[in-house]
Amino acid sequence: MLKGLSLFIIIILLTGCSKEVDVTIPSLERSMVVYSYNTVNDSIFFLKLSSTANMYDTIYPQINDAIVIVSSDNMIDTLNYIDSSEIYFSQTIAIKDEVELEIVKYPYKTIQASEVVPEKINLIECSAIPNAGIDTDGFIYSEVTIRFRDIAGMTNFFEIVLSEDIKGEEPFTIFSEDPSIKNEDYFPNTMLSPYPVSLPFKDILFDGREQTITIRYDAPLLISEETIIPYQKIYVHFRSVTENYFKYKTSLIIQENAKNGDIIYGMSEPVEVFTNILNGYGIFSVYQSEIIEIEMPEVIVK
Repeated sequence: MLKGLSLFIIIILLTGCSKEVDVTIPSLERSMVVYSYNTVNDSIFFLKLSSTANMYDTIYPQINDAIVIVSSDNMIDTLNYIDSSEIYFSQTIAIKDEVELEIVKYPYKTIQASEVVPEKINLIECSAIPNAGIDTDGFIYSEVTIRFRDIAGMTNFFEIVLSEDIKGEEPFTIFSEDPSIKNEDYFPNTMLSPYPVSLPFKDILFDGREQTITIRYDAPLLISEETIIPYQKIYVHFRSVTENYFKYKTSLIIQENAKNGDIIYGMSEPVEVFTNILNGYGIFSVYQSEIIEIEMPEVIVK
């Protein structure tokens, strides 16, 4: 009886002890956010520009009236803005060994960034197998193999994207068993972390040697009386990228994985995405690219 009464009194006291506290979250100084990475041979140089937002903002404001200046090899151009695409662009700038950026927009701090063009890719061959095997979950996968020669005496960075379109705007989710990729910090290691749509990696394990990388993706299937992998046309985007690009892409993947948390350990710590923008955020980079078109015939799965 006494125990029940004591418990009742404690509950009354706890429910009566409440206090409203007003917390004022200060507005942070806004900064510009740059999103720009172009291939060396692109006919159009593009850049997207927005602003950071405060905690309760629901959109990231686009900036459409900044002065955006890009220079390379003594050639300087002020980029034009297209409202319909929300991008700044240039059709006259030609990227050489190094490219520099400056953005002026009041009341933001002036942005600066620079990037050195990476080495060209020494691609030897690229091939594909539509019905390459069955993974541990019982799904049929297709496989793309890339063979290339690495440049010795320096750390080189690469990225692979597989897509249905030549621009790489419709990428596949891809994975690999290659140690050069699986050993990267971003590579998924939990059940809740999905495979990414791009695989950045570096040449630490094969410096200066010929290397073969195999990439897998879930095969498209038509299932009726027979299981069929239909005709496929895919584009392999094999890129030589800069260290800045590599750090940005890998940290972005790690941040996305952290949002999913872990079924055992719960939510992950916040992850800061790498930036090479002085007085701002985002990425300004260039890369070399080989785009290989591959056609695969229809296959009946036995």
